[in-house]
Amino acid sequence: MKINTLINRAKRPLTPSRTRRGGVLAGCLIALGIVVVIAIIGAVVVWMNWKTWAADGTVALTRTAINDSSLPESEKPEMIAVVQTFTDRFKSGDITFEEFGTTLGKVMESNLFPIGSAYAFDNGYVQPSGLTDEEKADGSTQLMRIAMGLYDGTIGRGAYEDVFDVVKDENQTAQANGQTILIFKDSATDDEVKQVIEAARDLADTNGISATPTLIDLSDALAAEIAKSLGETPAAPADPSDETPSEE
Repeated sequence: MKINTLINRAKRPLTPSRTRRGGVLAGCLIALGIVVVIAIIGAVVVWMNWKTWAADGTVALTRTAINDSSLPESEKPEMIAVVQTFTDRFKSGDITFEEFGTTLGKVMESNLFPIGSAYAFDNGYVQPSGLTDEEKADGSTQLMRIAMGLYDGTIGRGAYEDVFDVVKDENQTAQANGQTILIFKDSATDDEVKQVIEAARDLADTNGISATPTLIDLSDALAAEIAKSLGETPAAPADPSDETPSEE
């Protein structure tokens, strides 16, 4: 009885549930094929456009970062223009992929970011503070003194960054190519701003930096870093002494 029952069951046609499983399997295979085709097409599109996307992405990120920063307004469009020129050369093939990546790394490792921090702290914290106009002007001078010291190698990066200890955001850290990027707190008290100014003064005095420092043109410095990384001769920066002070 048991053997005949098993034979009869084996001869029965497939039930709807069994055929449904086969249909589902076939549907999955079709869907998988479609996904593979889409992936191949996507890979081709990326291969054809990766250089443009990489360049345009770099410009977009840089533009956002610079525009959202506390850097001097006059410097923002000039720095973005320098990056645009660099990425345009990459898209045109004048700069190789290796040179593109190496140059970005060199810029991140350079002192441009900490130097920019002095400008950002001045514009974002000193000038909006409750200090007197005289104290604000003095603060700008002391910050530019240590920026110049870092730029010409008189001051080390560690000592420079220590100036901003009281306003660092201890809960946020960022690194680029192994270098720590200064991140300031959202706000600082007037007392903390004064502490930074005095720390900058002490560091500048200790290292014999001029009391009347030359302002660093950040866009020129960025262009020079890029040129140096590419093995090119940097364009001569504009001489600040040629600029005529505006009369109020």
